[in-house]
Amino acid sequence: MAYFNTIHSPSTFRRKALSEGAKNLISLLDTKKPTPVSSWGRKQLLALRVLCRPLTKERNLPLLEPYLPKDVASINPRIQALIRGPDQGMGELCRMSEPQIYHLYKESEALGFIWTTLGGLLRPPVNQPQANQDSHGQQEDSGHHDLSRACNQPISYIPEFYIGSDEPSSSQCIASSTNSVGYTETPQNPAVEDLALSLIKLFAIDDGGVRLFRPGEASTVALLEAKRRFQLIEDGKPSISDEPLAQMTGQALLALLGATQESLVVGTSVVTIHATSHYVRFFSFEPSSLKYLTQFENISPTDESDLYVRVSSSDWFDISDKDGREMAIRHILALLTWTHDRGKKSPAEESNDDTEYDTDEELERVELIYQKCAERAGELQEQ
Repeated sequence: MAYFNTIHSPSTFRRKALSEGAKNLISLLDTKKPTPVSSWGRKQLLALRVLCRPLTKERNLPLLEPYLPKDVASINPRIQALIRGPDQGMGELCRMSEPQIYHLYKESEALGFIWTTLGGLLRPPVNQPQANQDSHGQQEDSGHHDLSRACNQPISYIPEFYIGSDEPSSSQCIASSTNSVGYTETPQNPAVEDLALSLIKLFAIDDGGVRLFRPGEASTVALLEAKRRFQLIEDGKPSISDEPLAQMTGQALLALLGATQESLVVGTSVVTIHATSHYVRFFSFEPSSLKYLTQFENISPTDESDLYVRVSSSDWFDISDKDGREMAIRHILALLTWTHDRGKKSPAEESNDDTEYDTDEELERVELIYQKCAERAGELQEQ
């Protein structure tokens, strides 16, 4: 069983740590040849003392639940158009060429880009071998969830938004800490992060960050993780396997360790948007205390300590489906409200607000977050 689906309590964690001979993080790190975060897995999850929260019946990310707008569809016609989907329907969309889609949506370049990318994700892969699964449901690297054609050109029609390596020099890697966990490698999949970025001048950087950019201020709203296909199927449903969970946890800790240089997180929580094909899922990572950040490398997984990093998530949202798009957009709006209004109001006060998302700038932000997840998904196909 996947770590995320089983390690939900301190007692279960300690039992697994003892039975699997878990070691602390410093013991797993080879200082001569450090293991990049992108290669982490179950051993690192135990070393980091990760506790996972089961999915809620509401399917929402608990951290963002107080900020979720009650009625997205009535906010603005542009957001309604995102939720409603392409006029042609998904079946027809994936049979259309990119120029055809762009022509149909020439009055809304953002929608044209989104539907072009989504059409590519839904298009059956060409000359791809059938996916193989082992007895545990693990899919090998040729799975049928391969994403479609790359969409790696910068978005030129929204000024002051940057994608990939085209951003200003001020937006360098989030982690400059000298802590040994801070080793990163050049990203191998600069891709699945583009069907969703836009409510306060956001752009993505090379290591997967979604950044809020204002004059004199830069902060990361969320991290982005991209996979070509579901790597683990349990009970007929896609799950998060140990490797991407460990990688996301490592990146979240890098974000927290780098938070002294820029306003990176709200409180001590980090949100990650995970995109796989035309599905997105929202995760939050929260250390039990600031003390955890000073001791997590050395503390033993078998110690009876209350120091953990707690991980929660939403369900998978299928953005080829209307309900899935609405859930994803509600979470994007909640994420941006959570970030933008930090320290101003309590969640209870926020939930009573009738927040208006009706200016052109705000709508561009919603559309671009959505775009960002889609574009990144499309780029993985050619790798």
